[in-house]
Amino acid sequence: MTYILGFLIGSSAIVALLFYISVYNYVKDDAFLLDYRYYLILVPLYFGLMTMFAIWLQKNLGLSLSTSLLYTSILSSFMIMLAITYLPVYKIAQSASSLRSTNHQKTLLMIANEMSFGEAEFYKWSTKRLWQQYNYLLLSHFLTYNFIIYYLINLYIRSIYV
Repeated sequence: MTYILGFLIGSSAIVALLFYISVYNYVKDDAFLLDYRYYLILVPLYFGLMTMFAIWLQKNLGLSLSTSLLYTSILSSFMIMLAITYLPVYKIAQSASSLRSTNHQKTLLMIANEMSFGEAEFYKWSTKRLWQQYNYLLLSHFLTYNFIIYYLINLYIRSIYV
């Protein structure tokens, strides 16, 4: 029962709203390769599963709720960092043929062609932009798990079992 409530809390609209808004800005600029409808489904599913993982950490490792949510926020942000760094998620108006020929970029082009993106155009992250994105991810996941989800868990799950 606790895991189901954790999934419902993690997949609630209040949790996903911050991420919907931030990615929608990329959608407006046509810089996001995923279909936004899929993203609308993936975000609540992802946060629901990660909230269940945080509850599992709390129960099985004997951690406090705040500690398990802190660990989950760090793990979650690093997982998303890896995804946006190594998967073709963003693009810009720079042709794929003009990118430098590194193994990483060749792999991205192969993945994009297999996923039917055609002549893929990728967002070539500058180091400054990449660190800004990473900092934003760390901050947004920290706030989401340690404030929003923590509050909702204390409000709904703790009130049931007290």
